[in-house]
Amino acid sequence: MSLSWVEATRLASKGGPADRLRRWLIAGCAALGTLLTSAIVSIPSFWSSNDSVSVESMLGFVVGDRDIGIGAMVGLSLLVVIVIHLTATAAAFGAPARDRRLAAMRAAGATGDDVSAVQRVEAHMWSLPGVLVGLGLFYLLMSVVVPRFTVAFVQGYDDEARVEQLPVLIMKDWPHPLAVVGAALLVPILLAWIVPMVGRTPGTGSAIRREGRAHRSPWVAITLVGTYIAAIVIVVGLLVLVRLQESAMAQAAMAGVLMVTPLVLVLNVVATLAWSAEGLTSWMGRLLCGRSSATSVLAGRMMQARPSLATRTAVSLVLVALVGGLAVSLRSSAGSVTVHNAEVNGYSADEFGGVLPFDVVYFTASVDAVQVLTVVAGCLGAVGFLVAVADQVSRRGSGLARQVALGVPRGVLRRSLVIEVVAPVSVMVSIAMAVGVAAPMGLAMSASDAVIVDAMHWGRLAGLWVLLVGGATLAAWVGGFALPRTSDPQRIRDRE
Repeated sequence: MSLSWVEATRLASKGGPADRLRRWLIAGCAALGTLLTSAIVSIPSFWSSNDSVSVESMLGFVVGDRDIGIGAMVGLSLLVVIVIHLTATAAAFGAPARDRRLAAMRAAGATGDDVSAVQRVEAHMWSLPGVLVGLGLFYLLMSVVVPRFTVAFVQGYDDEARVEQLPVLIMKDWPHPLAVVGAALLVPILLAWIVPMVGRTPGTGSAIRREGRAHRSPWVAITLVGTYIAAIVIVVGLLVLVRLQESAMAQAAMAGVLMVTPLVLVLNVVATLAWSAEGLTSWMGRLLCGRSSATSVLAGRMMQARPSLATRTAVSLVLVALVGGLAVSLRSSAGSVTVHNAEVNGYSADEFGGVLPFDVVYFTASVDAVQVLTVVAGCLGAVGFLVAVADQVSRRGSGLARQVALGVPRGVLRRSLVIEVVAPVSVMVSIAMAVGVAAPMGLAMSASDAVIVDAMHWGRLAGLWVLLVGGATLAAWVGGFALPRTSDPQRIRDRE
């Protein structure tokens, strides 16, 4: 049968509480994505008026540099990737009920395109309100909220040095409305592509997807191989360009290569950890099965039965940990060098109450902004983790109910669930953060710059690790509270 858009709209608006929650999550992800894409397209507006912006705001002057501005756009794009992963997680929430309805459509003669049309209409229906909210938030934040925040700095190093203040960011030249609208329209287009891909088309048989050992995504393998090839090309290119560094073209090429290198590193580490997550989870499960605690043994068995859970839930947190480690390490290196140079020129932190000179603020403002975005991204990753855990608890209701019927206390099940999802995530987050810190620190140690290593902000690293791992633990614990409802026999009969 040929399904009209009116019928697809009617079917996309049906559902219970889980379906409504999934749609609200899609709308929220659309709002966040619109806010980020609007910020990305607004950065080039600072390039044409850098001189005037330098008097207006600090971040405006910083991103007015094209190289730094491009780096900021890349950083915001990484945050968009995290939002996309959160969207994919949210789109799968409540899928059993949706898959049953779509399977009934297939049994009635609907084609796979008809089923995908229903999923696309649902994405459009609930992403467009989120796009409008995201546009409103962007203009509200940029025109009212952000200009109220200021940053203090020391102007000058001589006897007339004084403390001044500038707003953090003021949008003097707004981006063209068509550019903002065009960037915002990319959000529902991406969501309409992601949602049917995540919610796979069900067949005419069982509508509930089995959650056994999932196959690794081919895109992860392609990304992994591509980044290794790119890394080899970068190393060879740098070796060649070093010999030709006297040429202006070689210097420009080297600057471009160095700009691409962090992105390749980020993608390589994330793809490597995502590819090895299942093996790591199975290995940790075998270790836990050897423990004497019933909670550990149960968690180990669940980890061995479903090792793909760590891959789906930890990618966003791994990306946040890697970017956060890079940001903290770069902030420490840039801050230590510029503060040392300022002290040579006569700057004293005690004299100005710890207020930093303008040069230091300039070189560290963009990295500080990345750290703030990293904290925001960590919160987003925790939300996605909560959605994934709650969805997994919902899908495994019959198995959990059998455990309860055999006499396993729900408290033990909840603790086992926390260990199952948090143990591999904590290891992968630690590895990603260590790689992010080691890259700039290794360059500093190779240059025999011990000041950079001594100035590392270990407290910020520890706080970021606690935020990510603690957020994942809290999300797993809160998601475990769905156990009493999920293991209820009446709800199991309703799902089946």
